[in-house]
Amino acid sequence: MEYKWNLHIIYGNDEEWLKGKEDLLKDIDEFNHIMSSLTNSVEDFLTVTKLKVLIDEKIERVYCYPRRFLDLDIEDKQHKEAFNEALNIYQSILKHTSAFESLAIEHKKEIEEFLKDENASYYKRYYEIMFAKCLHVSSNDDWFKNYQIIRNEYQSLISELEFGKINVNGKDIVVNNDGYSNLLLNEDRGVRKSAYNAINEAYLSVADEITNLFLRKLKNDIESTKNKGYDSFMSMKMSELELPRTLINDIINVINNKLGIMHDFLSLKKDLSGLDEYCLYDSSLPKLSTNSHHIEFDEAINIARVTLSLLGSDYLSHVDSLINESIDAFPSKGKRTNDFTGITYAGIPYVCLNFTGKKAGVRALIHELGHAVHLLYSKENNDFTYFEFSLFLTEVVAKVNEAIFNNSGNLDDADLLSILSTQLNSIFNQIMFTEFEMRIVNLLENNEHVDKDIISHIYEELLKKYNGSALTIGEYDKYGWLRISHFIMQESFYLYQYSLGTMLANKIYHKLSSDDNYKETYISMLGIGNKMNIIDSLKSVEIDLFDKTILDDSFNNLDVMIKKLKKNQS
Repeated sequence: MEYKWNLHIIYGNDEEWLKGKEDLLKDIDEFNHIMSSLTNSVEDFLTVTKLKVLIDEKIERVYCYPRRFLDLDIEDKQHKEAFNEALNIYQSILKHTSAFESLAIEHKKEIEEFLKDENASYYKRYYEIMFAKCLHVSSNDDWFKNYQIIRNEYQSLISELEFGKINVNGKDIVVNNDGYSNLLLNEDRGVRKSAYNAINEAYLSVADEITNLFLRKLKNDIESTKNKGYDSFMSMKMSELELPRTLINDIINVINNKLGIMHDFLSLKKDLSGLDEYCLYDSSLPKLSTNSHHIEFDEAINIARVTLSLLGSDYLSHVDSLINESIDAFPSKGKRTNDFTGITYAGIPYVCLNFTGKKAGVRALIHELGHAVHLLYSKENNDFTYFEFSLFLTEVVAKVNEAIFNNSGNLDDADLLSILSTQLNSIFNQIMFTEFEMRIVNLLENNEHVDKDIISHIYEELLKKYNGSALTIGEYDKYGWLRISHFIMQESFYLYQYSLGTMLANKIYHKLSSDDNYKETYISMLGIGNKMNIIDSLKSVEIDLFDKTILDDSFNNLDVMIKKLKKNQS
């Protein structure tokens, strides 16, 4: 099997895309003519609302078709032109949306009366979400367009990046993103160090460009914040998720109080490695005996199916439906280097992987299948109006799949080490990245000067704080942020969701493994979509987002696993 995306499920061909675009433009014209009739009567209210939802559904299709082609090859000129057209249309829709939302907020009382009508009540949550924005509506916000331009520039920059070579056993090896992780597994510490230096030097050669893109992205975020009348970027992000503003700070404080766990783990890795100095290029050590081998992607699929069988036959049938046309499995030139799943109503879930035969790639597959199956269940139970669940919630769902994988089969010490590394990366490192973003955003919001050196100094400070004295900081370490594509390719203040999601997912896994009836409760939650907010969606599976014992359970579990590994290896 090829394991390639079938993008023609969105549109049969480019000609169909052109027709879809023209139909959308006609609907936009019609909407502009009738929008002012929103509050004339219940019938007019429904006509305007349904057309607005239809336009949002159509622009998603028009936008996603060329976007997915560019995800596979950023140099696809034909679809880049189509994407730019879609982006311009989307930008115009955002302006119409702003005017529509302002009109709705102005006539909030009349609309609330309309929503009492049984024919209109379906849209109650749709307008509740809109009204929650209150004064935070702007007709002068180019955030989305600017963000897509920045992402495309970054993807082009990295695809054209020239990587250096190092000599390994008499052969010159190019140290690029595809082969770098393999070089870090090399037994020869000199090879690992040379590979680490080479890839950092490659990124340093475009450090000014990456810095510029990163700062442009954050300034674009902050400008949008101001346009919408929020007092800070964080306030806006948390408001979008219907979560309390203090949540991120609370999580950072909790994690900071538990950094001893991370320090203990790194000290253990250093001790087991037998090194006087443990550096970032030694992160693959220690190497413990294991039965691991190169994994073909067919085998990875089988492992995923066996792992996820805990969730039942219906869940597996959804997994099976994705195998043939939803997964683009292998790295290629111009393709996005970060794994992701397109959360869209259009077409099918599109899972982007860069699989190279490692166990970590199996974990990535199982994680992304969590997003994809979540999307399938949501689409089965919701039309476009309410299908789109929050990214926070789907991170929890994907992390549940990882938790099942981490607890499946007989674990040797190498597996235990791998699980600890993954969990600690999710729980601690993602908060380090969040704190990194937050510090830079705070500087920018206070109109303070920020450049490459200031950003790198902040990153180095956090590396020391989160990793402790066991890690020896090298000359290139402070530039590690340059290689983290999430800082530009993903929305800001997103990475903390991996941390909190991991801890919530561990709790859900323990419920799934101890109560067979809970499976049905969990599957039902996958179909909620956006009919409930995050807090209530989690309550539907008996999870209280603010129950600190859930976090404590995760920390205690990590501590137990570290002590077990230490005892086994003593």
